[in-house]
Amino acid sequence: MKPALSLEKHGLKTEVSAPDIAGIAFRYGLALGAVTVAATVAVLTWHYGIPHGQASIFLFAIAVAAWYGGLGPTIVAVVFSAFAYSYFFTAPLHNFVLSHEDLPHLVLFTSFALLVGWFTLVRRRVERQLQRSRDELEIKVLERTAELQASRQKYRELIDASPDAIFVWDQYGKCVLCNASAARLHCCAERELIGLSVADTYVPAERDLIRERFDRSRNEGVLRFERQFLRKNNEVVPVEVSLSTAGKEHYQAVLRDISGRKQAEEELRKQAELLSLAHDAIIVRDPESRITFWNPGAEKTYGWTAAEAIGKVTHELWQTTFPGPFEQINAMLLRTGR
Repeated sequence: MKPALSLEKHGLKTEVSAPDIAGIAFRYGLALGAVTVAATVAVLTWHYGIPHGQASIFLFAIAVAAWYGGLGPTIVAVVFSAFAYSYFFTAPLHNFVLSHEDLPHLVLFTSFALLVGWFTLVRRRVERQLQRSRDELEIKVLERTAELQASRQKYRELIDASPDAIFVWDQYGKCVLCNASAARLHCCAERELIGLSVADTYVPAERDLIRERFDRSRNEGVLRFERQFLRKNNEVVPVEVSLSTAGKEHYQAVLRDISGRKQAEEELRKQAELLSLAHDAIIVRDPESRITFWNPGAEKTYGWTAAEAIGKVTHELWQTTFPGPFEQINAMLLRTGR
């Protein structure tokens, strides 16, 4: 590796590396070489009886210098082409003295040479700008693609880690993405869910609600509801659904199996029915002494209906007089259970 050359001019330092100097030498050498070759070919064509077309050969050399060399080599090529054309092809031959008849010819050649060089430079500059724009666009596309892939992978990891079943449906109700929990809910392999119709997870009595719910989720944002989920083995389980849009043409549904909750609610309902059959007054209150259950026996004993009593504080409803501070009595109740 050759060391860089440090130049100082007007108090400013400019770093010019050895490869830059080699590049400059190559471009100017290319310009001189192109003119030399053009002059040789032009002289040979003139010598072998072709009286026209020599100017075009020099113009081609100028175009080559402009395309590969840039502005400086183009000017060099134009100047040396003009001198070579004047020396070899304008009277008197082999002399730089111009006659009045050939002067306009040489001026026209030089002007046209400058025009060709300028046009080639502009075209080369435009092509380089286009190439640079294409490269920048390609880089942005690659970066955006990488970001999308990373985002997709992150989303995939998140849905796979979710204990809830997640389905992504397209606008036609076909499954395009799911997680392992969704496969367990449907009792099948995960790959079997791709392409599955949302209607195949609905019981027949609820299938007419599918389109309505899709439309509502697009208009309202997140739509929450409960429904019956039909498994592959035709078993039906209750699920809680959170339905939302995922882009312009997709819908995301998060399903949670609520079989356990429904069973607990059913047990509570049965217990409440048993308590309602009792003739004794049975009252259930929360830690703040608010009534949460009031059976028919309590209605008969105290005179208030369940609708009137539920939600009321017991000692305020009964206007109870305590033998001591209520807080102490309540603390003893919580400590001893009576």
